[in-house]
Amino acid sequence: MVDRSGKAPADLRAVFRGGGLIEYLEEKVILPYARSYCRLVGSQYAARDFITGDTKLKFQQEFERLLRKQCKDQGIEIRQALVRDIEPPQAIKDPINDREIAKEQILQYDQQILVAHTQAELTTQEQMADQNKAIGDANRQVVTILKKAEQERGVAVTKASQALAVARLRLDAAQKEADALLQRGQAEAAVIVLQKEAEAKPLAQQVHAFGDGNAYAQYFFYQKMAGSVKSVMTTTDGPFGEIFKQFAQPSTMPTKPHNDAKVTTTAN
Repeated sequence: MVDRSGKAPADLRAVFRGGGLIEYLEEKVILPYARSYCRLVGSQYAARDFITGDTKLKFQQEFERLLRKQCKDQGIEIRQALVRDIEPPQAIKDPINDREIAKEQILQYDQQILVAHTQAELTTQEQMADQNKAIGDANRQVVTILKKAEQERGVAVTKASQALAVARLRLDAAQKEADALLQRGQAEAAVIVLQKEAEAKPLAQQVHAFGDGNAYAQYFFYQKMAGSVKSVMTTTDGPFGEIFKQFAQPSTMPTKPHNDAKVTTTAN
């Protein structure tokens, strides 16, 4: 924009009184300065800086500052100077663009890797949470089982202790009963012994009266047999003869029977 406040030379205003002053100033003043400062400011940066980064904005700000200052000295006010397009040579632009595309792809891949890592960490955390939950549930189940086992063991120990106490009481009672039975048995045995001794004493006296047990046995035998014998046919030397000889001579008894004795008995 050109300042119309009268700062431009009077001769220029007179020449372009009918119009065309602004176009003239743009072509003869502004455009040469603009080209000059473009070269001057642009030389401070590399070609790739105009393709990437914020160099374009810095270039525009510096270019506008210098152009505004120089034009102000010429009575021209520059309100705004915009750099619309910067077109570097294609031989420079293509490799830089390719490199920037590669960088963008690398950044994209890095972002994808980061997302994958984040997803993996999230999955790991979820799995760890599930695992910790499972471990917690298992631990709670173990604690529950242990408590139940402890309770059951306590009940079993209590029952066993009660059963042991009952068994001991029964054992004591059985021992006392056995002692009582033993004492009663011993007493009964003593009574029987006394009874048998009382019964055996007369028998011993009878045996003693006959001299020995054999004599008493013969007497007992003869006594039992006497009621059944009706008649005896024998010689004096036979067994039965010996019996009668004993009554005649009690002190003499044959030691050996006669082999030729014949006995004939008749018994009912």
